[in-house]
Amino acid sequence: MGYPITFSIVLFSWIFFRAQDLNTAILALKKIFQLDFSYPFIGDINVVANSIIVLSIGLLFDLYLFNKKIDLENLGAKFSLLKISIISSIIILLVILFYSTSNNFIYFQF
Repeated sequence: MGYPITFSIVLFSWIFFRAQDLNTAILALKKIFQLDFSYPFIGDINVVANSIIVLSIGLLFDLYLFNKKIDLENLGAKFSLLKISIISSIIILLVILFYSTSNNFIYFQF
């Protein structure tokens, strides 16, 4: 029973760490505990849209692999260390290039 309580306390405290000010944190808490069935409190719609797009692409890729019966363990065994290093470098480079700046973590604001 201790894990769910600890998890809930950590999630609750993240609201205050990630909010820009105390009023925003209180507004988020009100929206969480209010029985309001209007549009959700999601902040920037671009972040939500990008997340949905990336998750959809991942799901489609997973369905493709499942339908073609492609086993990733056997496929990964065919790649050499050089190929894996190059692919990993390209992915890291793309993440760095297209990383969008969002609300900085509170410790970075000091």
